[in-house]
Amino acid sequence: MKILFIVLFVIIIICLLKSNKPVVTHTLEHNTNKKDAEKKEDKEPIECKDIDSNIKCNINKIVQEELQKYSDNHPIERGPSGPPGDKGPIGPKGSDGGTFIAKGIFRNNASPQEYIDRMASIGETSKVFLNKTNSVLPSQMWTFGSDNKIKNFMGSNECISYSNDKVFMDNCNNAKQFIWRENDLTIRTKEDTNKCLGLDNSNTSVKNKKSEDTSLRLLSLEDCKESDNANQKWFFN
Repeated sequence: MKILFIVLFVIIIICLLKSNKPVVTHTLEHNTNKKDAEKKEDKEPIECKDIDSNIKCNINKIVQEELQKYSDNHPIERGPSGPPGDKGPIGPKGSDGGTFIAKGIFRNNASPQEYIDRMASIGETSKVFLNKTNSVLPSQMWTFGSDNKIKNFMGSNECISYSNDKVFMDNCNNAKQFIWRENDLTIRTKEDTNKCLGLDNSNTSVKNKKSEDTSLRLLSLEDCKESDNANQKWFFN
């Protein structure tokens, strides 16, 4: 209430001053100097020379002091949060994604000019083998996923799996998991890290219907070797 009375008092005094204010003609230079003085007055504390002759100045000073006292005694406090606003519209659907460890053409160090390929069928009678064609086929593109399964591009959900030392294609839901050790480029079974993905050395082969060769080397599981193991080293590109 005190500050309200002060403001009302200021308004009354200003109105009285305006009603008795003489009309004065100012030059452009005088107006400019006046504006500069007002700016300076805003930045610096108000100093009044004569209380009787400079009533407006003193009124402004009193109001400024009272407002400052009120501000010091009534700090601004943050009120409670309002209710949450309405949910915005749903944005456009993003592209399908996923995580993977490696992706691309799957090759063996012993024969880097050839690609890992597969038969169209799945199950233990299917085959996974080395092949070379004039152009890369979907059956020769692979993804080593973050789920530790090696998925082929040709099938919608078909991955490399194994049983004993036999490697074949199977439904990804049933396929076994592998670990790709990038430090030595070996691909090992997750259930037994002493077993590595390699190439069959027992002259087992499969008829090749995609190139002029009559037979191809099959992928197989074998005991991991510390040396002379180019057949057990794999990379994607």
